[in-house]
Order: sequence, then structure tokens, then C-alpha cells
Amino acid sequence: MLTDKGQLAYDAAIKAYNPRVNAMTKGLSLEDIQTAHRVMAALRERLDGELDAEKHD
Repeated sequence: MLTDKGQLAYDAAIKAYNPRVNAMTKGLSLEDIQTAHRVMAALRERLDGELDAEKHD
């Protein structure tokens, strides 16, 4: 739950974000976007794992 001010800030961020996302994904198929998402998620997991391992060294 957000305060009124927080909701306004959130709404403004989404309003600015959505057109950029639409422009970046223009011409890409849903399958391409889903593949990119899986790859980025896997890379993030690996990076997080490496960072966690470094903390315990």
C-alpha cells in the first residue's frame, strides 16, 4: 500500500517507463522476449551465486 504521494510517484514512473519498453521491444516476437527474459534471469542467478560465494570466502 502506498501513500498518495507514493502512488503519484509510482504512476509517473510507469508512465515514463512503458513507452520506453514498447520502443525497445518493437519488432521482437513474444517468443524472442521470453527467451531474452530466461537468459537474463539465468545470468542474474549465476551472478548472484558468485557474489554470495565471494561473501563466504
